[in-house]
Amino acid sequence: MDSDRLSEPRIVGPIQRRDRHDIIAEILRTAKSGQKKTYIMYSARLSHSQLKLYLDLLDRNGLIACDNSLYMTTRKGLNFIRDFDSISFLFNQ
Repeated sequence: MDSDRLSEPRIVGPIQRRDRHDIIAEILRTAKSGQKKTYIMYSARLSHSQLKLYLDLLDRNGLIACDNSLYMTTRKGLNFIRDFDSISFLFNQ
């Protein structure tokens, strides 16, 4: 009887997959006021290797800048967030 209890699935909560754009928007939102890499990593719920890939991508495209180990969202990044939120709003109506 105890083995029946062990085999029951445990429901923790809904698991939502994030696509690449959701992750990028989360990183850019977190870095609006300037944040260290570790803070962004935990806030965006990414591994260190994933964060490194995203930060490199964002830096190459001018969406984020690093100064003295603080990452800050650029004006182009802020425009991305604004446009992303507008499009997300339209799809969620």
